[in-house]
Amino acid sequence: MNKKNPVIPLKRGQVYFQDIIELEEGQLSKIATKSVTRTQKEWLHKDTNGLKVVLTPAQKQAVLDFKNQVVEDVTAEELIKEDYIRFPPHAVKRLNYRLHNQHPDDIPTPEELIRLAQAVIDSAEVKDAQWKGRGNLSYKFLSTYDGKAIEMSLVFTDAVLVITIVVPREGPSKKEFGFNLGEMVSHRRYEQRKSSPFRK
Repeated sequence: MNKKNPVIPLKRGQVYFQDIIELEEGQLSKIATKSVTRTQKEWLHKDTNGLKVVLTPAQKQAVLDFKNQVVEDVTAEELIKEDYIRFPPHAVKRLNYRLHNQHPDDIPTPEELIRLAQAVIDSAEVKDAQWKGRGNLSYKFLSTYDGKAIEMSLVFTDAVLVITIVVPREGPSKKEFGFNLGEMVSHRRYEQRKSSPFRK
C-alpha cells in the first residue's frame, strides 16, 4: 500500500485513507487483511465491530495535539451555544440514560451538555483507534464527566469533529452505550479561523 495515499480494499470496492495522521505499513496491512471480508455497508452496520488499531506514542500525541488545536480558542459554553456541537434526538436520550441513569425521555439540561463539551476540551489522553469501513479512524479519548471517568470516540473529518461513543469507564459494554453527536466544529468556524488545523 502507498502510505501517503493508501487504498483500503473492501469486499466490493475500496476506500481511500485520509486522516489527521499517517498509518504505518504494518497498521495498514492489518486493516487490509480484514477489510476485504465485508462491504462498506456491512462494515458500517451498527452491529459490526470495528478493527482496533494500536497507535504509536507519536501518533497518539499527534491526535491529541490536533484535538487541542481544534478547541483551543473556544469555551465549552461556546461549543454548545454557538452550535459547534449538534445533538441528534436519539443521542440526547442516550446521554441521559447512560451517564445520568435517568429515563431516556428526560432531556439533558444545557448545563449538562456544556459539561460534556468541557470533557472534550479537557481530554488529555488518547488510548487507541478503530477502523470501521470509512477512510478515517475513530480515536478513543479518556476524560471525566461529573467526576466519572469516561471514554469518548472522536472522528475528525473536514471541518467536523464527531463524537461517536461516550462510555462510562466502569459500566456496561460500549456497544450498549453507543452515543452519537452531530457536528462539533462548523464550516463557519473554519472560515473564521484561518489558522485552523483543518485548513488545507
